[in-house]
Amino acid sequence: MNIKTRTSGLSVVFAALLLVFSALLLSGCGSEKAEELEAYREKMDGFFTTLSDCSDQMSAIDPSSDTASDDLLTIIDRISNACMDAAAVEAPEEYRTVQEMAVSANESMTEAKENFHKAFEGDFDEDAYNKGMTAYDDANEKIRSMISYLHGEETDSSSSIAPEEEIPSAESSS
Repeated sequence: MNIKTRTSGLSVVFAALLLVFSALLLSGCGSEKAEELEAYREKMDGFFTTLSDCSDQMSAIDPSSDTASDDLLTIIDRISNACMDAAAVEAPEEYRTVQEMAVSANESMTEAKENFHKAFEGDFDEDAYNKGMTAYDDANEKIRSMISYLHGEETDSSSSIAPEEEIPSAESSS
């Protein structure tokens, strides 16, 4: 199975997450806590927008194109950079678990990036490709766990990080 097939539905998930995440954090009280939550929301919105854009770009790659491998690696690099940026965002206390998930997703995506570059630069390396896909799938699962956590849902039992409690909205934090 190729990456294009695996990511085709992610853009819808990311778009829905942006709406839900925005609704969770909107607040008119103007308190310092609300401002902190709003700043965090904006940074995470940027992360999920980037992932959605990358998913769209990945779905648009023509596998028969001479540039397909280069195009894929460019997108993988962009996803890896977005994961690194998300992991570096200092989360408010209510979102520390999401930050931990972002750090874990970043680690997996870094491994995926390294293996995909090894797989596609030079002669194709099937073992590196398979390791890259495993790490990429793991990063996606961790991102899905972030989404579930932000929705206040239980994460998959195979996930190493599970939500401790439902994320409070900005209104309930002020």
